[in-house]
Amino acid sequence: MKKIYLIPVLFMFATSMILAQETNKSANEDMFSYIPYKSATWNEKITIESDAGVNTIQRSVWFKDKKMRTEGTYLDKGTGKEGDQIIIVTAKYMYVIFPEKKQGIQYSMDSANNPEKEKQSANKARESAKKTGSEKINGVDCDIYKYSTNTKNGKNKIYAEITEWRDKTGGFPLKTEKWMKITGEQTGTMKAITEISDLKINASVPDSKFVPDSDVQIGDMDEMMKANTNQQGQGK
Repeated sequence: MKKIYLIPVLFMFATSMILAQETNKSANEDMFSYIPYKSATWNEKITIESDAGVNTIQRSVWFKDKKMRTEGTYLDKGTGKEGDQIIIVTAKYMYVIFPEKKQGIQYSMDSANNPEKEKQSANKARESAKKTGSEKINGVDCDIYKYSTNTKNGKNKIYAEITEWRDKTGGFPLKTEKWMKITGEQTGTMKAITEISDLKINASVPDSKFVPDSDVQIGDMDEMMKANTNQQGQGK
């Protein structure tokens, strides 16, 4: 069970990290500071190129008042099959939900186990991005910015070079390319291209979008990690 949970969370981190600025705001405000809207909806196409081949993820996004919900698919590396996945981020928790299984897991936004924690500490680099040009993306005038980061994800180190095409009117990235080199327990390179479409600003988004369905069984990652540590200690 744990393996199924961890893989999509780490995958999400690798494909969507380094989008927020490091400030003294709350965790999810840091995470979403790159979004200049009170509410919005859009679609994302994420193309991942790695040593394992090319994988494309399509997902829908709802954003409102520093909360986000994404719905899409993920590849379970344990089974090699695709499945549906919902991710909800609120002020207190991030939920990773597998609706077909009626199961999910929650991370406290203050927890060291939360994979988004590294995003919060990494994204100050975005402030130092250099403008390198301009280009239209889907007919929208954008400025092109480039920057690089060095982050950690568990025992892995991740060096990334990022290019963003930011909407001139608000700075929202309509396209992002990331090249990543991973060293540590895992090694390899990865390129992720995120393309935004069907952006609707000031969209009407119900609060229910940010609450897991009542029939989904939610486990707590901190409790799972604590139990695993205790079991390892008893086994010595």
